[in-house]
Amino acid sequence: LKYSEYINMRKYDEAVDGALKLKEKYPDNAEINYLLTRIFAEYREEQRYYPELIKAAEDFANSLDCSGNPGLLLERDSYLGRMYMLVNEYAKAEKVFANLYQNYPESRDTAETYMYLLVKNGKYDEALKVGDKLEKEGGSPTLIYQYAVCLLNIDKYAESLVKMKEIEKYAEPYSEEYDRYLYVYSLAYANAVKNQEHIDIVENTLGDSILKYYILGMIGWRNKDNDASAVELEKVIQKDERLGYAWYCMGINKYEKAVRTGSGDFDDAIKCYLKCLKILPEYTEG
Repeated sequence: LKYSEYINMRKYDEAVDGALKLKEKYPDNAEINYLLTRIFAEYREEQRYYPELIKAAEDFANSLDCSGNPGLLLERDSYLGRMYMLVNEYAKAEKVFANLYQNYPESRDTAETYMYLLVKNGKYDEALKVGDKLEKEGGSPTLIYQYAVCLLNIDKYAESLVKMKEIEKYAEPYSEEYDRYLYVYSLAYANAVKNQEHIDIVENTLGDSILKYYILGMIGWRNKDNDASAVELEKVIQKDERLGYAWYCMGINKYEKAVRTGSGDFDDAIKCYLKCLKILPEYTEG
């Protein structure tokens, strides 16, 4: 069997053993180092392999000759940076993408990833500068979300809400990206609430919108008020029943209520989870 077939069959130990034997014979072979990186990336739930993943990724980058091919160099270093991200080495990833951002200013994917890493590493002012430049070139759901999160983290609650509401322009056609960003931003805002004023800002800024009800639903859930949360999430689903993550949140509410009350009736929770899986078949958190 080819090693890629071992990976597809989730026979990771066999794939690792075989690839390591090849690496002993050909330590500077880029294809073998890439194969090892892929194996360890697929096997990353076993955190003991994190060092091996990074070693393989760095060996791959060092063994791939990109002389005279700037496009290949961009792909190689982007891959290395994403491997750092995969094992939560965000400082190292930022360093890689900072260099790429400087050398490939025309690459939007590079700029958006660099902005993400600046946000992840708490460098919000720098991230906003990257966001301002990207906005001049055109918007995207990712840019709107990252920009709104930056504003939220520097306590500009109202500005953050106004920015995030811009994502509504990407509601059609449906996309998982739009669905996901509504969910993760609403959860982030709920976790950032420090006082009643921050809730009042939501009420007064967003009007009759999906984002408003989503945030209020997440605030209710955070406060362990499943009934209040469910009321708001019902409004979200009434406005757009395609939102798989909203169905997931509804499932959590109904599951937690069944546990809290001791009813033992999880049928409604299961129905919500199944609705979520129909829309997001690869989402397995619930």
